[in-house]
Amino acid sequence: MALVLDMVRIDPDRRPSAEMQRWHRDLAASVGVIPESTETNRDLLNGALRLSQILNGPRNHPRTRARAPRPPSERLTEVFQAAIAARV
Repeated sequence: MALVLDMVRIDPDRRPSAEMQRWHRDLAASVGVIPESTETNRDLLNGALRLSQILNGPRNHPRTRARAPRPPSERLTEVFQAAIAARV
């Protein structure tokens, strides 16, 4: 993916190499979707981002949104409460 980003940064309208197009087709096949047309580096990036979303889930989806970490004091309180409850 980093190479695709770099290629788009340098020349977004250039045709991607055969090796990069093969990488995109293989990735799409491993995900189980039909690869999109990759006429330009920009198209390749859009296709790669689409496949990444399929693999990792949408960024702002409630099930995939990262939760803010709880402070250590809150976690320790739960551990102590569980230990006290186990002794009773």
